[in-house]
Amino acid sequence: MERVFARSFNRDPSGHCSSNISDAWTPEAPSVKTAGQITWALTNDNLWHVAWVPVIGGEEVTGGFAAGAFTRAIFIRTTKGIEYVYALAGNVAGVFGNKGVGNAVSEVPFDWTGRSTHQSYQFQFAELCGRANQAKKWSLLLNGSEVLFPRNTLNGGEVIAIGFGVFGDQSISAVLTDLVRVRRDEQGGKTGFHIGVLGNSLSDPAIHGNWDQWMREYLDYSLGARVISLTNLAVSGDNTLGIYNQALGGALGNSNYAVIFAPGTNDTQQAVPTSTTTGNLNALIDLLHAEGRTPLLAIDPLFYTTGLGAGSGFTTSNYQLGAARRAAQRKLAITKGIACIDLQQVCGPIMANYLFDPAVDSVLRDNIHQTAAGHKMMGVAIARALMAMIAPKPTPAIRLAPIQVSGALSWLANGWTGTTLPPSYSITGDGFFRLHGFLDAGTKTDGTTIINLPAAYRPLGHRVAACRDQRQHSSSN
Repeated sequence: MERVFARSFNRDPSGHCSSNISDAWTPEAPSVKTAGQITWALTNDNLWHVAWVPVIGGEEVTGGFAAGAFTRAIFIRTTKGIEYVYALAGNVAGVFGNKGVGNAVSEVPFDWTGRSTHQSYQFQFAELCGRANQAKKWSLLLNGSEVLFPRNTLNGGEVIAIGFGVFGDQSISAVLTDLVRVRRDEQGGKTGFHIGVLGNSLSDPAIHGNWDQWMREYLDYSLGARVISLTNLAVSGDNTLGIYNQALGGALGNSNYAVIFAPGTNDTQQAVPTSTTTGNLNALIDLLHAEGRTPLLAIDPLFYTTGLGAGSGFTTSNYQLGAARRAAQRKLAITKGIACIDLQQVCGPIMANYLFDPAVDSVLRDNIHQTAAGHKMMGVAIARALMAMIAPKPTPAIRLAPIQVSGALSWLANGWTGTTLPPSYSITGDGFFRLHGFLDAGTKTDGTTIINLPAAYRPLGHRVAACRDQRQHSSSN
């Protein structure tokens, strides 16, 4: 059973601010604020009015707006700026926007499945949810279904608050009710997506492959997910150049995710240089990114010679080239920042003696192509890898991030500055916040504020820390 943890607002109440999307927001008091309701008496002031809720990675905030034809929005505040999605009342598409600190506002149209045909997936009629999937990743849900898939934050900022906003372009009462902040072990609400497959005979459904159907079966209904379409372009015999060509001309259609399955297998068979393999795959990954797709690279499993299989299968060679190619694919995935799965670690040892043991599945039915059980195993592994991308594990963890020491979002105050060991912070997977580094002293009068932590990072209670300079001991609250 999934565990759900509610987090109280007594640590820091939701803040209320107004702005025209700038680096600085002006604190304000809404017309009504009770335990369960916030009301803004809007006017034609052309300002956003936002109730902010402090969050850390792995938390989400839900709330419902009362009926009314006013513009609604979800805001994401990060350590590097603001990101947001808003929509006017009625059956209209939305706008996705962002503003990095010191930069101009950037906005583009944003639409989602179901909006034009279902009131339940329109901003005016839906419960809204802003979700911090992880410290640097967020998504948007309408009535419990994701309409904006988990996305990385602008410029790598850490999510520190989620806001529910309304826009002042008319005289109307805008009511927000029942804000709830929770943390979940798993974050569901996944909706339909499309998957493409690029590869060779290991994936070609007309020749040897059907692992993609097992993948689809295991993905459907996982945390609400649906595989709306599966486009398999794999061609038996294709090497990495052929696999690159499979994707040209937008051939993957509306695929959100593209699985590049065992692409180096025929390169190894044909003694293609490893540098050529990585060059072709690098170009393919760039192409997929340019088309707005998320790649998953599945590194080639091993094979064995026909002699080991008593003459069964195909000519195989170049084990040493295969080893170098596997290592090169792994490095390429890390360099390009894409997900990677090693199929060899999935299937275990590839040994021909399994062919002659009736109690053990041989994984390969000849000397290079998977058995039925092997395809099922591969499909499950790909499904799990894709699910890790579609539903990233909720966590507040931040390994090490710099503290903002200047500009509108600076944490430091009263002349205190960074020094030779720049100040930074980290958050453990359990939510423990730690400060690192040194500060150069500014004002040192008793009661002086040195650093303003984001509300989400502040302790629940009062803390006193012992401090020391070169001359004396003191304490810091």
